[in-house]
Order: sequence, then C-alpha cells, then structure tokens
Amino acid sequence: MSKRHSQVFTIATVFMGVLNPLTPCIAAELHLPIRAADFTVVLDPGHGGTDLGASYREGKTNVRSKYFTEKEAVLGLAKETKRQLEKKGYPVLLTRDRDADIALNARTAIANRAGAKIFVSIHMNSLPGAKNQRGADGVETYILNSTSDRTSTRLAELENKGLSPTKGSKSAGDAEVNLILKDMTLDGNLSESKRLACAFQGHLTDITKQKARGVKQALFVVLLGADMPTTLIEAGFVTSENDRKLISSEHGVRAMGAALVRAIEQFRTNQGTDAARQELTRCLVSEHSSR
Repeated sequence: MSKRHSQVFTIATVFMGVLNPLTPCIAAELHLPIRAADFTVVLDPGHGGTDLGASYREGKTNVRSKYFTEKEAVLGLAKETKRQLEKKGYPVLLTRDRDADIALNARTAIANRAGAKIFVSIHMNSLPGAKNQRGADGVETYILNSTSDRTSTRLAELENKGLSPTKGSKSAGDAEVNLILKDMTLDGNLSESKRLACAFQGHLTDITKQKARGVKQALFVVLLGADMPTTLIEAGFVTSENDRKLISSEHGVRAMGAALVRAIEQFRTNQGTDAARQELTRCLVSEHSSR
C-alpha cells in the first residue's frame, strides 16, 4: 500500500470509528450535558387547599390558635427554588402556585405533559404522639418502591390520604399499584431517581446542617405514573422548632432552595457520565427507618 493510500485509510478508519457507536471512540470526552434551558423541572409543593398536610400548633393569637402548616411551608420553598432555578436558565413549573386542591395524579400529569426531566415532590414530616416528636428532625428523601418498613409505610399512608389519585377521598387500588411496581423492574428511571434522591439528601444536609435521615423507599401515590426520574423530599419535621424556623425564615428558605438547585445541577451535568455511576455506587437506600 502506498504512503498516500495508507494516510487515506487511516483518516477513513478514524472517521468511521467516530460514527460507529460500537467503537469505543472517546465517547466520554464527547459527552455534553443537557443544557439547563432544555431541562424542564417540575416542583410539586405537597398538599394544598383543604388538605393542610402535617400541622403543628405554635401558640395562640388572641383567642385563635396559631398553626404551622406543611402546605404553606413547602409552597414557599418551592417558589424560592423555582426563582433560583430560573435565574440559571431552567424552565420550571409548579404543580400549584397558590393554596389549591390538586389531585395526586394531576401532579405527575403536569410533568408528563411538559416533558419534564425530573419531578420533585416537596413535603414536611411529622410523627404521631408527643413522645415520638422529641428529637425528631432532619431530612429524608424517598424514591418510589415497595418497602417492608412500617414507619415508611405509615408515612406514605399519611401523605397519600389527603387527596386521592382523582378526587380526594380514597387511595389508589392495590391492583393498580402492584401493576405499576411490576413495570418498575424494567424502568430505567429507578436508578436515576435514586441518584436524584441522594443528591438532594447530600446537598440539603450539607448546606443547612440538618440531620441526615437518609434515602428511603415507599409507595407514594404522587410519584406513580411519572415518565421521568422522581423523588419526594421530607424537608424537615413540622414538630421540630429548628426545622420550622429554617423553612420559615428568609435566610433559611434561601439556603434550602440553593441546596435543591445544587442537587439538580449535579444531577443534570453528571447524567450519563462515570461520575453518575460513581454517585450510584456511593448512594445507599435504606429499607428500614432511622427513627
């Protein structure tokens, strides 16, 4: 083969190698993350309207009792997170931007119609009974999956009971849930949901210094039916004075919003890279509650 033909062959081989997906040609170096402008985020402030979510009596104003409610606190956090994300160029939708009843299945439907890249449901935690409330604080993040842990199951029941999948009085049928869970074994979103949940857990506890209660799994109806990675954040306890002050203060809610934004940035930029695979390796999902 002549020198000129050899050079042509070499160039052609390299060119074909770049085009051939079976050839390991520096794919990692060519990886580009989805642009923020193309990464639609749907934030779901839990509860709303007639559904207060968890509540805590803080005292009395004149004759009436003053209550801290989950629905108001998480709406404020969702709005602040939306503000910060939009400053970075992300398209962001809220499932509710006011105090309104929104059916559970309508929330993921909003995300599906928008072609969202992630769906994040924001809540606050609570424990029944004065004894259990002592020392209960910190952040938990959840992925949609079955669990044998009683505490996680009870929490899911509390979050699910406020508004039914369609109207507001009954929970999803077991047959429907089981069918969806069967499909989840083939669902690639499960691993990405796990990575997203771990990112939220890490950044929230790092920035706010809240207690890290871990990444867990439960059957939250609000996460069913989503076409994208999902997670549910329990951003503190309504029964914890520290958690209430954090999410209620201007400085605190900004810090929490910044943590959520950092987690989303990390999730987006690392998607499809070795860094994402390493995140999954480090991410531990607990079957049992830390309570």
